[in-house]
Amino acid sequence: MARSGLRPFLVLVLLGVLAFVAAAQAVTCSQSPAELQAARLTAIRAYQERLNGEVDNYAAVCDRYYTDDVHLTIRGIGTFDTLEVAKEYGYVLFNFSHPLIQELWQGRLELTLDEPSIEWSGPNNDTVQFWQTCVVRLGPIWDSPVPGQYYFVTGGTRNFETLVFAECSDRIRSDIVINDLAIMPIYAANNEPDVPRLCEKIMATCQGDLQVYPTVEACIEFMNVLDARAAGHPEGECPYKTASNTTTCRNFHATNALVDPVVHCSHTAINSPKCVDACRPACDECPLHSHCNADYASPTAETAVYTCLCDDGFVPGATGPNGATSCVPVTCTADWQCGTPYGFCDTTGNCRCPQTFEWDPINGGCHCPTDYVLTWDVPANSGLGLTAPACKPPGGCLARQHCTDQSWNRVQCIATSPPSTVSAWLACQCNYGFIGGWLNECECPHGESRVFWSTTVAAEVCLAEGECTDDWHCGGSSPSCSIATNAVVGTCA
Repeated sequence: MARSGLRPFLVLVLLGVLAFVAAAQAVTCSQSPAELQAARLTAIRAYQERLNGEVDNYAAVCDRYYTDDVHLTIRGIGTFDTLEVAKEYGYVLFNFSHPLIQELWQGRLELTLDEPSIEWSGPNNDTVQFWQTCVVRLGPIWDSPVPGQYYFVTGGTRNFETLVFAECSDRIRSDIVINDLAIMPIYAANNEPDVPRLCEKIMATCQGDLQVYPTVEACIEFMNVLDARAAGHPEGECPYKTASNTTTCRNFHATNALVDPVVHCSHTAINSPKCVDACRPACDECPLHSHCNADYASPTAETAVYTCLCDDGFVPGATGPNGATSCVPVTCTADWQCGTPYGFCDTTGNCRCPQTFEWDPINGGCHCPTDYVLTWDVPANSGLGLTAPACKPPGGCLARQHCTDQSWNRVQCIATSPPSTVSAWLACQCNYGFIGGWLNECECPHGESRVFWSTTVAAEVCLAEGECTDDWHCGGSSPSCSIATNAVVGTCA
């Protein structure tokens, strides 16, 4: 009886201890929560604009908002630790206007923050996630009579980004970017090196105490060994070539060494501390018709679990602790055997997936990627060979009825500017004056009282004071709406 009587008391004591520990772990910042969040929002805006200007502004923003031990992860490309390495990752996106380092410039990446998508979480709102819209320009045309021309340009790509701020600070200690699936093959192809040119670049840049190879020939020999290994067993190659033990990774750092040889020359060496195969030993024995896959538990996960997955059209014949140990083809003689209409039988008698679908490497068959939505509503003239059914990307559309996150009268399904050249999908974009679109509602920043029906747009628009598309928007004092040629919105005159 006495022991039973102590139980409520012990429970209360335990609860008190837990409450004390939680209180001890809670952090009280000098700024109020509202002030801290406002400072972090300012940081997000400045950080997202860092690539849109010149290199001096980019470097200043990185120095201001990165912590010294920042961890930058670009999924599918690599991980860049510490402030200087993370900062120099972006140097390839600026023209230094110097003939000796002209080749450093690979293109431009223009980012637009999707502010309505911002979501805060964690203690003191330390973590923030959001979408951004990107314009990608690669391969500057140096001899073009018109400045600012590129071999490849696409708009309308979407990245999902997670920032983690330092405690009680507006400085960023972690940044994880998940790139648009449609752009990843372009990024990979843009980083393939020419080995002799790579070694000449390393030898010219890394001299004296920074020299990492005795001769150009020794450098070429080592790089050829790496490429031969990859060609001999491509199944076991790690997923991220710019951050693995590859010539691609060393080419990336050799390019950045043009600006900062002290930091990057050692990264081009045989024993590079940055070009390391993180997938070993998990993917050492990946079988024929497979590949090494990096799986992240969540968008905020900074490390991956590596396993061997079978290629499209194959499933495991046997498995082990690290995934498939053999892969066998899923054979067919007709589409119905491949789960038509989501799969089809190709000319070799193997099951495959149509455009936009992903192959299930465990059970076979086809499904939409995570966060994509199955649709049968695919117009015949959609472009890039897209046919029904198809997997619709987040915020993408082919017709206005696909824009279910927005009010019908406030949104249009239209191409971005510049348009996408890597995807047939258009974008759910808000009418004039509204903010939002893609995955978010179209909201009028001036308040609902400034939402008007426009006869010229044949939909709703959000107008600031003095703006108009019709005379009646101007009220009694100024009955006339003056609209310039080719403009959508005018002013009350």
